[in-house]
Amino acid sequence: SCIPFFLATVVIGNLVVLNLFLALLLSNFG
Repeated sequence: SCIPFFLATVVIGNLVVLNLFLALLLSNFG
């Protein structure tokens, strides 16, 4: 019953990490 919550947490965590990585790339190149 906790599998959907785990998947949602993983997806949201990946989006946050991806956003931080893109922000670092933009700040470095910009």
